[in-house]
Amino acid sequence: MKYLSSLAHRNRTNLSLISLLVIIIIGFWLRFSGIIENSFAFTYDVGRDLLAVREIVVNHRPTLLGATSGLEGLFYGPWWYYFLTIPFFLSSGNPQGIVSFVALLGLFSVFLAYLLGKKIGGESNFLGLTFASLIGFSALMITSSSQLWNPNLAPFFVLVSLFSLYQIYNQRKIYFLVLGFSLGLAIEMEIIFGVFYFLGIFLSVVLWLRDKFINRGFSFFLSGFLLIMSPRVLFELRHNFLTTRSLMKFVRASVEPQNAVPLGQRFLSRCDTFWNLWKDSVAGRNALFGLILLIFSLLALFLFYKKAREIEKFFSKTIVVVFLTFFIGLVFYQEAAWSHYLIGLPVIFIFFLAMTFKLAKNRLKSKWLTLLYLLVALVVWVNLNPLRVLGNLKKPLWEGDAAVYRNQLAVLDYVYGQARGEAFNYIAYTPPLHDYNYRYLFSWYGQKEYGYTPIKERAEYFFVILEPDYQSPQRLKDWLEVRKDDGQILEEKLVKGGIVVQTRKR
Repeated sequence: MKYLSSLAHRNRTNLSLISLLVIIIIGFWLRFSGIIENSFAFTYDVGRDLLAVREIVVNHRPTLLGATSGLEGLFYGPWWYYFLTIPFFLSSGNPQGIVSFVALLGLFSVFLAYLLGKKIGGESNFLGLTFASLIGFSALMITSSSQLWNPNLAPFFVLVSLFSLYQIYNQRKIYFLVLGFSLGLAIEMEIIFGVFYFLGIFLSVVLWLRDKFINRGFSFFLSGFLLIMSPRVLFELRHNFLTTRSLMKFVRASVEPQNAVPLGQRFLSRCDTFWNLWKDSVAGRNALFGLILLIFSLLALFLFYKKAREIEKFFSKTIVVVFLTFFIGLVFYQEAAWSHYLIGLPVIFIFFLAMTFKLAKNRLKSKWLTLLYLLVALVVWVNLNPLRVLGNLKKPLWEGDAAVYRNQLAVLDYVYGQARGEAFNYIAYTPPLHDYNYRYLFSWYGQKEYGYTPIKERAEYFFVILEPDYQSPQRLKDWLEVRKDDGQILEEKLVKGGIVVQTRKR
């Protein structure tokens, strides 16, 4: 009997590992297919970030501050730049290689979800495989791990923090250091999201892990958090608390905004925001299926919570506290709630759904388990949507718009083809009015592929790169009107993604 039990356990483990491997392989394709085709976005802020990273790696100029946050006078810390230095160095500055680094972290998130679920779920791998498959196939998770943007690392640090909580729950207090570290990095990746998430996790720790936190845990936690915040602290001390004063100004403006939306209306708006995020995270954007899953999850939590294992109760309570922190916080937050403010919350929603599946599995009798497994399989199928994936394989290569990396490379190839090795200048019109993306591509791709870059001095030939401005087409016309006498237009060509290039001669 002992031999048969051991053999059954080994077979179950092998089957779980094979299932995990299949999930990772499919997740790899979903994330890397666009990267392989160079179909990822390469916007002005990506170019800005890579120019800053190049200053660190190539010119050895470290920084204490990162990019602007979108909130006036507030900046991110430098950690996003320092993270990018690794793939920048390994890929010699190739944006495709740098985006691949983010996608690899997304794949590692699938493994981390499996590991966390397996540990919480005990001998059964049900929770681990359910959690991993939804992290691997959710459209929001795929999108956030296949584009180069600092908020997109926040979901990874959410998983790191959840794994740290599991270790802390099991008396490994050194993980308070990792928890402080990961919460600090969540703030550094997206400030609004990071602050709300920090508050939710911190409140959970104080409520249910108080003894561990007070007994040496606090010092570890504070050390990890301050390590991440140290560049900010140094910057503030050097610059007379510049960003702190900007933050206080923003807080005062948020408390009494000029055009405040009434509380009731804001409450309904936030309900709609969180509802859309829920169905997009777990139900393949299907509203009816999302409603069914929400009702099931709430019923499972209500009916089976009391007889759940203690570790399952702890994480169920933590999920609820984190959600309520976000919801209440955003109801009273009187500014617009942009989607990236919730960038890591899909992980929490997916974790909640997977946990309630596990709670139901613990208590349901065998005749109902088949229906539960079918529901889980349906959730995985809806999120993966194999028919859509297979259909996309047969479609011709998607061209996309002016922000697509492949289209911008086509612009550079055209420019260098027209220049025929001669020195040239260029100017670019982009809707954000910044050409950081072209600055970076000319300095990296131009040098690598053609051996030279545009000169800074006045040149006989120059190129005018025009991205379409669909929101303000008159602004592009006015921009061209100012430059109508700047050289003779020899040729004008629509390249790709709506981008027009004029060849001019002075």
